Amino acid sequence: MADIAPLPDSAETQLAPETCSVEVAAARLGIGRSLAYELARQNALPVPVLRFGRKLAIPVRALDRVLEVEDPVALADRNA
Repeated sequence: MADIAPLPDSAETQLAPETCSVEVAAARLGIGRSLAYELARQNALPVPVLRFGRKLAIPVRALDRVLEVEDPVALADRNA
């Protein structure tokens, strides 16, 4: 029988997600959901689109860079 990995502790489950949905990305970019899906299909969004079968995901870090949002970890390191 294969070993089963233990469930992560609560601190690990509280991490921010690495990806978001196209709907969330559209809202953050200030465009509509339909336009965002069309741009994703055309590979024309200003961020990479990850495809997992029919599911589309947007890397949050790439979206933050496009929106020029400061990385909280880098900001904390700079202010330390």
